[in-house]
Amino acid sequence: MTSTSMDAQNESVATFKSLPVDEQLAALALIYTEVSGSITSATLKRTSPEVAIQEVHQIEHMSQQEQLLTLRDLLTGAGSSPITLEYQSLDTNTRLSMWYQLAQKMGSAIATIPNTYTVSSQLAEFLNSLKSMDFEHLVSFLSSVV
Repeated sequence: MTSTSMDAQNESVATFKSLPVDEQLAALALIYTEVSGSITSATLKRTSPEVAIQEVHQIEHMSQQEQLLTLRDLLTGAGSSPITLEYQSLDTNTRLSMWYQLAQKMGSAIATIPNTYTVSSQLAEFLNSLKSMDFEHLVSFLSSVV
């Protein structure tokens, strides 16, 4: 990556991390929805998806409130639950795989963005800025934030 593209990625990561955690969750869900086919082929080949599947399965069996709290903890690095500690030990590709699977299940088995949720102007602007990234940079961005 060139210095300019690294600067843009670092700026995107900083902007993402400055969003409230629920907007970070919404952003991940929307990003993964947008690039789901490409992310799968790029990451699942380099990881052991069964570990991610096991973590997602545990989250599926939580109440909606517990799911939301767990997803927040995964993003912020907070909490000391067994699933959070396991997540922190995963390699980046397995984390990408796990978030892909979580995004695929949002709205059915995993807590969803409420129908009443409105994307903030800050989040909309951020998501729009990601559209200019090529696939490689987007995966690199996702690797940095998960």
